[in-house]
Amino acid sequence: MAPATLRPLDGRVAVITGGARGIGRAIALRLARDGAHCVITYRRSVELAAAVVEEIERDVVKGLAVPLELTEPSQMAPAFERIGDAFGRVDILVANAAATAFRPLAERCWEAPRPPSRAWCAPSQSSSAPRASRSMASTPA
Repeated sequence: MAPATLRPLDGRVAVITGGARGIGRAIALRLARDGAHCVITYRRSVELAAAVVEEIERDVVKGLAVPLELTEPSQMAPAFERIGDAFGRVDILVANAAATAFRPLAERCWEAPRPPSRAWCAPSQSSSAPRASRSMASTPA
């Protein structure tokens, strides 16, 4: 009889934010295939999240979908309490969700660990800043 094959992440617990679709879904499915129990968070796509959990569980690991709006800090503790109740711990956290990707650049530029420069942020804050025309932007230097 052949020995059971151990997968590299057997028994680990992974949380993937934004795991209902796109890259987050692919990451969750790969972690499940490698043996990790996977919790995915989603913002609106309940049906997509449920479908991903079904796919995760085909790899003989546990799956859980948790609704989470990352722009609402008050939702974080209850979401992680639910994860803790279900799995007892988190071993892997994949911060995949684009919680701030759609905010204007002017709102985000000071949040970077090292902002490029005040001058870099200034054009996005002023409507009178010069802008390259489409033809100038595509002209090779």
